[in-house]
Amino acid sequence: MKINWTTVAAVLVGLIIGFSIYMLAIGGRSVPNEIDEANSIVDSLLKSLRQGDYKLFSKHFSNELRKEFPEESFWVLRSYILNKLGSPTKAEYTYHIVNGNETLVVYKVLFTECEEGVKLKIVFTHDDGKLLIKSFAFDLSSHESR
Repeated sequence: MKINWTTVAAVLVGLIIGFSIYMLAIGGRSVPNEIDEANSIVDSLLKSLRQGDYKLFSKHFSNELRKEFPEESFWVLRSYILNKLGSPTKAEYTYHIVNGNETLVVYKVLFTECEEGVKLKIVFTHDDGKLLIKSFAFDLSSHESR
């Protein structure tokens, strides 16, 4: 069997170009490591809701989010969640989408009074090599009538 080196070279060049485009799209980041770090941040968010610790809750906020979500908002959110859903028990990673410098990560958060869970969407961004929360939202729409 004769090897067509032109075809082999074309395939290799295509793979290199494809990989380069992918690395540019994710900003050269290691997505698995980023997801591991995001998971750790989410664990601390849940811990802070259980303990009532705004400092821990906002530890990984971007400067903009810290301004948009002051401590008073934390207490309102915490009260609502504890009264409607109970205490958060764990977060299960669902999926993520990378868009340039930002990564949307979606979790299913389980609570003591809500076994079916609630979706938590978090947009992470990078600032000086640190992974920060740019925005977040609990999807509480199906639990508002409780």
